[in-house]
Amino acid sequence: MSQSLPVNSSAVARLAVVANQHNGLLPTTEIVKQQVDRSTITRRVQAQSLTLVTKATYGPLITKLAPLELARINVANTPGSWVSHCAAAAAYGIPVSVVVADISMKLPAKVQVASIRTHRMKDTPDARDVVVFNGVLTSRPARCLTELAGVQTERRLELALDHCLHRKLTTIADVREAMARRGKFRGCGRLRQLLNDRENGQGLVRSWLEQDLRSVIRKAGLPPVTCNFHVAELDRWIDAAWPSIRLGLEAESWEHHESPTDWGRTVIRGRGLTVSGWIILPVVVADVRNSAQLIADIRTVLGRLSPSPSSATRPSSA
Repeated sequence: MSQSLPVNSSAVARLAVVANQHNGLLPTTEIVKQQVDRSTITRRVQAQSLTLVTKATYGPLITKLAPLELARINVANTPGSWVSHCAAAAAYGIPVSVVVADISMKLPAKVQVASIRTHRMKDTPDARDVVVFNGVLTSRPARCLTELAGVQTERRLELALDHCLHRKLTTIADVREAMARRGKFRGCGRLRQLLNDRENGQGLVRSWLEQDLRSVIRKAGLPPVTCNFHVAELDRWIDAAWPSIRLGLEAESWEHHESPTDWGRTVIRGRGLTVSGWIILPVVVADVRNSAQLIADIRTVLGRLSPSPSSATRPSSA
């Protein structure tokens, strides 16, 4: 049965409904039912986004809809499906490499529509794994992370996970439960390792620069660093820190500041840390790309601040 959208819906949205119901093709009779003006079709043929396949059928539809909107339209018209993977990530603002119109459904259902990436699952998702979000069934953030584990690199998966945890979209416990419900899936090992790292106090990263900085520190054999450490008495976050000796690193980049005023506030907050007894070393992109000098500077300050064994055992004067 065909389904019509309101007349005030975009022509592209109404054409997408037709394409979804007819394996990517656009029968002229169905186009008329969706009240799409013939001039719209003529313009699309001229722009080579539609081709006349038969006398009464056009295809394929090359849509200019955003992937998330395209996924939502298809889910709304495909019983048993839900927005998942990169499309679900886009719905929650989770960073991914490329937003794809991903939808999932239980086997053996199948959708063949241009620009849609379909994932067929063995089981219907648990009610704890999906939610009606903006009108359509969508993977919850914890479930979404298990899906991203199979389609994103480890570097991008780490940023996606830390984004969700930092913004409290989900918790480590929720992600572990979602993993348990899915069983074995592609990328489950690396997602589990990322969760273990965070439970062991590794801290979250919020940018590529912070991620690269932690990698440089790890490869140099320096003491483990805590990313995004919260200084409770100042309600201030430090990008990377050794809290026991009050040494911190701040990743500085113009792209993270909306204006000179915003940058100025960052400088003032940093000064507050210095007044409170912290040593803050600024880090820029060039430091990470050519890290020898940065590592040498960190080693020097670590050696100066770390208590020596002799001072720890020296008797106090009477």
